[in-house]
Amino acid sequence: MSRLLRLVTVLAVLALVAAGCGGSEPAADPLADPFEEVERATPDPDAEVRSAPRWEQILTLSGDGSDSAEFPIPEDALQWRVIYSCESGDLRVEVDAADEPLVDTACPASEQAFSIDTGFLELDIEGSGPWEVTVEQQVDSVHEEPPLDGMEAAEVVAEGQFAGVERSGAGTATLYRMPDGSLALRFTDFQTVASPDLFVWVSEQPEPTTSAAVFEAEYVDLGEITATLGDQNYRLPDGVTPEQVASIVIWCAPLQIAYAAAPMSPTP
Repeated sequence: MSRLLRLVTVLAVLALVAAGCGGSEPAADPLADPFEEVERATPDPDAEVRSAPRWEQILTLSGDGSDSAEFPIPEDALQWRVIYSCESGDLRVEVDAADEPLVDTACPASEQAFSIDTGFLELDIEGSGPWEVTVEQQVDSVHEEPPLDGMEAAEVVAEGQFAGVERSGAGTATLYRMPDGSLALRFTDFQTVASPDLFVWVSEQPEPTTSAAVFEAEYVDLGEITATLGDQNYRLPDGVTPEQVASIVIWCAPLQIAYAAAPMSPTP
């Protein structure tokens, strides 16, 4: 992909993020009643399915002098960034593929710097005071998170299949009791509309077929969804019981609607 095309792609991604939950299906009118029926689009079976853009950490370095690191950025990455902070002196961060320093600043400072270069890159850091640098890449590929440690030997407590509520949804949600007694969720073959600002709710609503039904029930917010496409894990907070996990809901915060939900059935 050329630098120009990659830059256009990044700008399109930023526009999507700014728009909130919308994705490739029609977004609800933000001034309308969020509990009214929402028109759904028919997915294009020939379209390539991508996840909503997400940031993945590659490495973190810290020091008070010079350091370097090598790391790969795949061709299909949308962009990558350096998140840096420094306390005193100066900080300079260079990438071997770039003509100009990615970071060249007086400290104290705490900022981000972005790049669309790909390939096997080398980062060179020069600091005259304490600093910390984190490298993250933004991707929209399938997320392939492995099971949590101990999950393969854990007890399966409940399971459910995702289906669309106001948007489309597919995949399996499985509730595990981990060896230490805690509860954890795993999504496999999961998919919903590629949108930002989606959150995972553990809901006490046994029939999450409408946004209104979900909204009226008690829930526990597990935080922002890891990815809208692929396998992922979530740990439940202490104090949550299996009886409270009647369904798993993918909730759009800006529009206040349920994208998808999985009613959970206890395993025999």
